[in-house]
Amino acid sequence: MQGDRTVPSDTTRERVAGATIIVSREQRDSVGNGPATVTSVLIGSISTDARGEFELTRVPAGAYFRLDVTPPSTSPYRAGTSGTVSFAPDTRVLAVVNLTSH
Repeated sequence: MQGDRTVPSDTTRERVAGATIIVSREQRDSVGNGPATVTSVLIGSISTDARGEFELTRVPAGAYFRLDVTPPSTSPYRAGTSGTVSFAPDTRVLAVVNLTSH
C-alpha cells in the first residue's frame, strides 16, 4: 500500500516537503438507534520527503483513517486534516488535505 500526499493551497496545488502526518485509525461504534461514536487510535507518524510525498505500508484494507497534517514552521500554511479516508489493498492513493494560508 502506498500513499501519496499532495497539500494544495486555496488556489494552487503545491506539495509541501517536511510536513508531519499523524495517522490515526478511526472506528465507528453505533449503540441502538443513537448516533455513532468515533474513536481514534494513533497508528504513527511520518514526514513528507523533499518532493512532498510519503509512503504508508501494510495498511489494512477496509479500515478508516484520519491524516492530520502539520506543515513545517517555515511554511505559509496552517495545519489541516483529511477527514476520514480508506485505502484499497495494493494501490497507490493520492490523498489531499487542503491547508489554508496563515
